[in-house]
Amino acid sequence: MQAIHSDKGFTLIEILIALFIFAFGLLAIAGLQVSAIQSNSGANQRTAEALLAQGIMEDILSFPRDNSNSTTLDLNPLVTTSQTWKQYPFDGDGNNYTLTAGGTYTAEVTITPDTPVSDMTQIEVVLTEQHGHAISLTSYKRMN
Repeated sequence: MQAIHSDKGFTLIEILIALFIFAFGLLAIAGLQVSAIQSNSGANQRTAEALLAQGIMEDILSFPRDNSNSTTLDLNPLVTTSQTWKQYPFDGDGNNYTLTAGGTYTAEVTITPDTPVSDMTQIEVVLTEQHGHAISLTSYKRMN
């Protein structure tokens, strides 16, 4: 009688090695996914910060010139020399601003008249988040 040998199919060792390689690949992809989620979250945070800083700048740029002195913005107090405000009054009482799921921010606004030339006012907004990351925006407003 002749024995029947079949070399078709896989051995248990081959299947285990293939599963190990497949599992290792899945772990690598999962690690990449975690990294992508963290990067996306950071980008979302920076976008919120940039939009908040831009909103502050737009708010300040919308202030009209003071009618009694064409070289100042109509701020309280009026700006006739370089002045800096810590904690721009976001919510009316000068407290820090908190974005939902975005963190706590402080803003420093510096307004410098006649910079870089006369009849121009330099406005700088520095927005700092609670962990120390800062965004700085500088703009100029013509005063006449």
